[in-house]
Amino acid sequence: MIWDVVIIGAGPAGLSAALFTRMRRMSTLMIETAVAGGQLASLYPKKPVHDMPSYTYVMGEDLGRNFVEQARHMGVEIHEGEHVTSIARDDEAALVRVLATPAGYVSLVASRRRTGVIVESLERLGVPRAGLDRLKAPAGLDIGAVTPEEIAVSILAEIIQRRRSSAATPAAEPERLAAGLRLAAEARDPICGMSVPIAATRYRSEWEGATVYFCCHRCKETFDSDPPRYATAFVR
Repeated sequence: MIWDVVIIGAGPAGLSAALFTRMRRMSTLMIETAVAGGQLASLYPKKPVHDMPSYTYVMGEDLGRNFVEQARHMGVEIHEGEHVTSIARDDEAALVRVLATPAGYVSLVASRRRTGVIVESLERLGVPRAGLDRLKAPAGLDIGAVTPEEIAVSILAEIIQRRRSSAATPAAEPERLAAGLRLAAEARDPICGMSVPIAATRYRSEWEGATVYFCCHRCKETFDSDPPRYATAFVR
């Protein structure tokens, strides 16, 4: 399953965030190494908490339990006793996948420099101009936003503008453009020549500013041992 939001850590802060995401009908998964409720449950179960609104005071374990019960009631899925060992980020693969859908608004939160690098990488992957034109990057209206909160406001403003504008792309247009992008969701393994779904493969390397995708660990190892040797087979 693909979640709208994944929150690492099921303490009071994470649980509060999960309540807000569920109120906005976003599917939400929480991953907690120990027990949901955080330090309230694990370290301070018998400590009275005096700074929670609507309570004169409440014991830590009770407050933690109430947090968890409310989150589960709201539809948050909580996984306890699980560890996150790594978080992989691949903007290019994610964008190719999203641009191959009929989404009416696709944007990227990144600096102008990072945006330029990603767009060049998408071009090398074969994403056509029609697809790149759908990508709004950097995301948000140019209101001089600096802080994360201001950037969030600029993005929401842009979404509203896109929804309300009479010049918005007709509903059928994203469908047509997405249909032409589905082939771009694959890359060619420069070692064996196989077509690789770039949004799904975990075997990839960075070389001269581009992402190279492989079908298996062996092909990746072969490429990494001598990238220039296989450069002619790498279609960018």
